[in-house]
Amino acid sequence: MAHTTLAMTPERVALGILAQEVRARDPNEKGKKRTRKTRPIEEKESHKGLRSLCAVIEISQEHLEGDFVSVGDREVDGYDLFLVERPDNTDLLVRAAWDRRVDHSEKYL
Repeated sequence: MAHTTLAMTPERVALGILAQEVRARDPNEKGKKRTRKTRPIEEKESHKGLRSLCAVIEISQEHLEGDFVSVGDREVDGYDLFLVERPDNTDLLVRAAWDRRVDHSEKYL
């Protein structure tokens, strides 16, 4: 599996790869899903979302004149991702995997 953090302009011009992780699942570790709530984030595949966000934050701090958005799919939708302190020019766009309780009449996002 490959997880690539690609920098692009708003006009969809690719600027280059900020980070990339390549890994293969160990067939002997099958069945880890049952322990996902007790394992630290560093031991989970979803940690790649945090590492990707860190790469975006790093480049955004070097280039303060632009706006940056770290985009992630459902697999990176975890509470820890939203706790990361980000510069004002860096936002998150994550496809939700979980209902989020919100302070609104709808109650959930």
